[in-house]
Amino acid sequence: LIGRMVGAMDTKVQAFPAMDWRFSEFPNEGAHGLYVTCVELMVLPMDPTTVGEQLVDVILENSCHIPGDKLPEWINAVGILLSYLPPIFWDGLHNRILQLLESDLMTKWSSHLTPTEMFDLSQVDSQKIDSPAAYLLAVIHSTWQHAGFNQLCGILDLVRDRLIPVIRTEEQMMFLLHMVGPFLQRLHTDKFMRVLFDVTIQLYELLLRVDQSCAHLKYMDTVCDLLYHIKYQFTGDTVKTDAERVVRQLRPALQLRLRFIAQVPINKTE
Repeated sequence: LIGRMVGAMDTKVQAFPAMDWRFSEFPNEGAHGLYVTCVELMVLPMDPTTVGEQLVDVILENSCHIPGDKLPEWINAVGILLSYLPPIFWDGLHNRILQLLESDLMTKWSSHLTPTEMFDLSQVDSQKIDSPAAYLLAVIHSTWQHAGFNQLCGILDLVRDRLIPVIRTEEQMMFLLHMVGPFLQRLHTDKFMRVLFDVTIQLYELLLRVDQSCAHLKYMDTVCDLLYHIKYQFTGDTVKTDAERVVRQLRPALQLRLRFIAQVPINKTE
């Protein structure tokens, strides 16, 4: 089904019988392929969550069998299908995110690569590195890129209720930041300001959670840079009260770095 969907969106491939689209309810072959594929997936005699998981697994487990130049098109096909399916199918994607966050890859980081390198799809795919995180991140970005208003607003519930409670390590935090960060601009552009503010507050809560769980933080500069970017580009002083509440509880090194976000007394320096 995914292969056919990829062909339907490729003008050089004829995935369906030729017809005059002027007299069809669909404007082109790609739209026709999208809707008939969604119908076929919805009528499968399976749990919708399982169907969603299997769609994600098309990329996670079979990327080595997909030609490198076609991989972005396959990821895009999975993303657009998930975004058009009913919300219950999204649970399959969310389950895969939880499984990755709770895996040894994220909880017991042993790679010589940094999280940023490990999450870079182009680097991972070109070097054939075993990193499901990069492929899953690409599927997430593809799905959210095609998502509508209600689906984007669901990011807050996903982050707050399902993901943050399982995060304990820096690498888990970095994955979530890589996952959510690129869509803060869209939330701001589309004027979903309440969701943007609440997601930002959750990022501060996430930093506090990891700060209290880890004896040493290797990527605090990167995280602080992101928080400054969010403040000066999107939120301003809107979340200042919550930011100060969290920063007061952080270690002195983080308080020092975030002193222009929250003016709190620093008792000592590391």
